Amino acid sequence: MLFFSFLIGSKNSKMRNKILLLMLVFFLLPLANATIMLSQPKAIYSYGDDFSVSATLKTTGNAEGFFILTILCENESKEIKREYLALAGGEEKKFDEKIKLSSQLISGMEGECNLEAEYANEKTTSQKFVISKNIDVSLSLNKFNYNVGENVNVNGEARKTNSEKVSGFVDIFLENSDVKITKAIKDGNFNVNFSIPGNIKAGDYSVVAKVYDENENEGSSKLTINIKSKPNKIEIATNKQNVKPGENITFQVFIYDQANDAINGDVSVVVKDSEDNEIIKKLVKTSDYEEINLEKNSTSGYWKIEASVGDITTKRLFYVEELEEVKFEIIEDILTITNLGNIVYSKSVQITIDDEIEIKDLYLGVGESKKFRLIAPDGNHKISITDGSRTLNQADVFLTGKIIGVMDIRSGNIFYKYPIVWLFLIVVFALFILMLMERVTKKKFFAYPIRRTETKKIFTKETGEKVFSGQEKTSENITEAEHSIVMHGRKENASIVTIKIKNPQVKAEETLNKIGGIISGKKGAVYKTQNFIIGIFSSATTKTFSNEMIAIKTSEEINILLNEHNRKFKARIDYGIGLNSGEIIVKKDKKLEFTSIGNTLSLAKKISEVAKEEILLSENIQKNVMGEVKTEKGVKDGINIYNIKGISERDRYSGFIHGFLERQK
Repeated sequence: MLFFSFLIGSKNSKMRNKILLLMLVFFLLPLANATIMLSQPKAIYSYGDDFSVSATLKTTGNAEGFFILTILCENESKEIKREYLALAGGEEKKFDEKIKLSSQLISGMEGECNLEAEYANEKTTSQKFVISKNIDVSLSLNKFNYNVGENVNVNGEARKTNSEKVSGFVDIFLENSDVKITKAIKDGNFNVNFSIPGNIKAGDYSVVAKVYDENENEGSSKLTINIKSKPNKIEIATNKQNVKPGENITFQVFIYDQANDAINGDVSVVVKDSEDNEIIKKLVKTSDYEEINLEKNSTSGYWKIEASVGDITTKRLFYVEELEEVKFEIIEDILTITNLGNIVYSKSVQITIDDEIEIKDLYLGVGESKKFRLIAPDGNHKISITDGSRTLNQADVFLTGKIIGVMDIRSGNIFYKYPIVWLFLIVVFALFILMLMERVTKKKFFAYPIRRTETKKIFTKETGEKVFSGQEKTSENITEAEHSIVMHGRKENASIVTIKIKNPQVKAEETLNKIGGIISGKKGAVYKTQNFIIGIFSSATTKTFSNEMIAIKTSEEINILLNEHNRKFKARIDYGIGLNSGEIIVKKDKKLEFTSIGNTLSLAKKISEVAKEEILLSENIQKNVMGEVKTEKGVKDGINIYNIKGISERDRYSGFIHGFLERQK
């Protein structure tokens, strides 16, 4: 107390301060009995690295308490050692600590950190170091612009922040697609290949590489590539499916890429007619409207538009309808009839001069013309020409002649302009023939065998008409028919004769072969299928549009042939003959290719199946021959059929009358 009173009462302040300082040091010395020394860590650590530290404790007096090591990272800390120690004065204690910076131990700890050591109220810290779970990834690609299906090669290197090479895994994926590939990484390097999907949209995409290891170190990198549009499909749109000759048809071409997105470009277009002739060939731009101008004589049938881009092609069919159109024209005394349509013109034309009428049967091919000279007593006359659909009336036509008539001009006008020249040529030709015959008669004649087809004249009980049975052509002259889908042909009205052989096992090959000869002899085409022998009669082979009577006469000859066979031989042929008429699409090459429209063929077959060694007609064919063939209606198996009862005399002698009239011209 006296000592403290002395200090307080002392007037020497300097002395007083020194005494107080000594007292303070004296009281604090027992609290700093230990010294802590730490080794310094590395500058950078990654998750999973080994963390080693050395610590030394030195005491100046007795000390006790917990020795604690703590990692401090910004706002996070993790105690890695705690041990209770009691040390005597002057004692020294060393520690060598080694821990693994696993994700379980230091989860969430990243950034700048330091190590803190504490014992007996003494603390010390290490220099700063960094803990990072980042992986640096570098990428390279073989190129940056790709088509679908092309291969993408990705090369990469991965290092942890501490510069060590990564051993782990890499996920390669193409953003906004289903492409994802996982591959192991060894020594920090990786190489991955993948293909561009075939249905991916065109545009820019990121190739992403995500690298990670078992210690939760991770990193990523990406590069941008461009995927090009590739034409994958072409479509052709038309404004109509059927078009009449003389009209126009409009079409557009569209290109779609691998993702079914419309793209722009140039398309090669070829337009072909029904006979596969190239009509148009040009480059068109997608979505532009293109027009096909069809002339009136454009061939009928299925036309096609073919479009191609690279190795992708498509086609679109449209049907050009049949057009029957004719032009009548009178210049001076010449009547010209021209077929302007796209099918054969086969009609009767009525030519009237004043009150006199003459009928001309025409058969004009596409673009073909026929000329007639109109004659009448000298003067002006009133002319009218009609085919029932078109009519030309022309008054005050000056004609010359002695009688009223219409004369064919078969070889232009040269015969009429120069009759004396033609007469001279005829006389010279006649003299030449006479001289030739005179020379031949002076020589010996040598006879050679001539192959004749066996024929028999048979008198029918029903009609009284003489017909020929057993007519046949050699097999090489028979026109064969084939039932198929005809894409490039024309539509015609045809008559069908169907012979159903109901007992095909019968041995009558010679007789059955004659049926084909009879059909071919009438200029029909023969089609055999299963137990049917079928005759096709169309203008493509008969050169006439009136085929119903040809079909009926052919069936009568076949019926007589089969009846005669059954009369002579024990091996009877069980058969039925059915006739029908209707539309077919035909194409004539070496064979007659045809497509039946509707029930043209099937109805003929059904009728032949219900016929019992007889000829039955369908209602279609009966309507067309009402004026020439007498029939009796019936019903078999629900089908309306007609039996032939007789053929008119007019038809029997029509050939003779036609020949006689021709000779009088």
